[in-house]
Amino acid sequence: MKRSGSPYAGLLATILLAVGIVGWVVFSSTEEYPGPWMSSPNPSIVEVLAQNNIQDCGEFYYRKRRDSSNTFPDYLVRCAADGVTWNDYLVFPGTDTALETEDYGEISIPR
Repeated sequence: MKRSGSPYAGLLATILLAVGIVGWVVFSSTEEYPGPWMSSPNPSIVEVLAQNNIQDCGEFYYRKRRDSSNTFPDYLVRCAADGVTWNDYLVFPGTDTALETEDYGEISIPR
């Protein structure tokens, strides 16, 4: 039985789906983590940073992701050990995960 269409149609669809997913993750805007930066104590963030051996967060600020739930929130955390060199982490208290990221450099430094 002869198939109609290109034999590469399935491959093309898979590539387009992958590009769409990566684009959604990598090219996030400041709207995903709306301001302002929060500095109030957040024990769940502190706990996740400690569990992941992240030690460059003597000073930190955070923003909650717009679409995250109150039950399982996730945060963009910007922190510095020296008040000069800032690092960004995506922190997921629901799974005790913290991932370093460089995707949010367009968001201004908290202070």
